[in-house]
Amino acid sequence: MVRFSFFDHNVGLTQDLSKQTTDLLWFQLEQDVILQIPGNKQEMIDACRLYYRGNPKVLKMIDHFKNEYRSDEAIQTYLKKSFLYKIVNKALRIKDFDELDKFRCFVKDLIENIACGHRKMSQSTKEPLFVYRGMKMNQDEIGKFKENEGNLVSIHGLLETTSIRSTALTQVIKVVRETHMIPVLLEIESDLNHNASFTDTIQCGDLPSEKDILFDSNVTFRLEKVKTDEKVVLMALKVSTDGETIKQKYIEDTHRQIENLSMKILFGRLMCDIGL
Repeated sequence: MVRFSFFDHNVGLTQDLSKQTTDLLWFQLEQDVILQIPGNKQEMIDACRLYYRGNPKVLKMIDHFKNEYRSDEAIQTYLKKSFLYKIVNKALRIKDFDELDKFRCFVKDLIENIACGHRKMSQSTKEPLFVYRGMKMNQDEIGKFKENEGNLVSIHGLLETTSIRSTALTQVIKVVRETHMIPVLLEIESDLNHNASFTDTIQCGDLPSEKDILFDSNVTFRLEKVKTDEKVVLMALKVSTDGETIKQKYIEDTHRQIENLSMKILFGRLMCDIGL
């Protein structure tokens, strides 16, 4: 299940950022904090074993991970949708930093792998990239998107997409069985010149003919339009750098109030402001 938050960019730049754009700021600052804290693989392994105690199959997978995992395999490991995929996604979905911090060793690798992949992509081509993601929503959720055309969108977690439109469309039409759920197709335009974290996963996938793109959790999108055709609701989004702009303004505004705050203290202040 993918969760979204919406933000009015103009309000975010003129009012108290900690109150108006808290979700966006959480995903922006969370990564900065994670990258500053040294990883602890044994702490992560212990947390995994505690989480999956009583599940011999997964415990065996954890032992294999402990012995065989390399830091440059983070994307591949994530895409296998194994035990770490479930834990990390849940922590991001509900903004549980304490839980995410236990797995920062892997999360740091994932952030750095995606950033490295993006740099390689930007060196190979400058053309805009269009990717797609199919999902299902109810009428209220779609209404929320329609209300927020032109605004910023933040996704609670990483987002997997495909460059093959027909693949995403076919998958979402097939999976919608509940009568109250409506098939939705996200079309995302990405400018490789932007300093946003996303990368292709072709080297990790099982289908070399398809290029899948993985967006990191700190990527912000602008919702360009929502329209309906005969089969699906089409939502056009564009990767935006406004999330980084809002983050920098929040940091500057906070430093004007209290000088010399570290990123960890700044993030803690944000979590206190929003009651986490």
